[in-house]
Amino acid sequence: MFVIGGQHGDEPSGWMAANEIAQWQPDTGKLVVIPEADQTAIRDRTYTGDNGNLNRAWTIGSDPTRLLAREIWDVVEEHDPDVFFDLHSSFGIYGSDWGPDGVGQAVHPTPHDYAPRLASAAATYINRNFIPDNYRDEYNFQRGPFSAGDIPTFTGKVAVDLEKPGFTVESTRYEVPLDRRVTWTRRVVTDVLRHRDVI
Repeated sequence: MFVIGGQHGDEPSGWMAANEIAQWQPDTGKLVVIPEADQTAIRDRTYTGDNGNLNRAWTIGSDPTRLLAREIWDVVEEHDPDVFFDLHSSFGIYGSDWGPDGVGQAVHPTPHDYAPRLASAAATYINRNFIPDNYRDEYNFQRGPFSAGDIPTFTGKVAVDLEKPGFTVESTRYEVPLDRRVTWTRRVVTDVLRHRDVI
């Protein structure tokens, strides 16, 4: 499995969860983690770093447009993973009129194999076990849509160029403490892998 976090430095739950996942010892297979992909963005806690918006460098059907992205893609090709996770957070909540716009509280799967089914299962698992009872219903996770579309993303490149299962995990930063967002993100990955008998 391959995990990338920290494409955006102002989304700390993604790269903090990825750093925790990097310490795992899977029962089977190999775990490859790039927890802090854009270290300049993380250092400055900004959306983009010296590499611009790293998550827009993943052109479909050709080499990534930035050197850092090309180096990361070389790691992907070297290890040839079976499943991918891209960890993010969004200020708003996907599909909600409450609060700011955004795509948080969603697991966005590629359309391949088991990915849509396990994205739904992971959302249900998080909602039952990790969303506090006093939180609004909008905080429940859901399976988000997948679109390779006109906007390049890492998961989009995985889906189209590799045709493999992948998940973009998006928690919301809207009125949620950081430690809870990290837990939600990590637990989504845990639940998907539990269904795949990896951990």
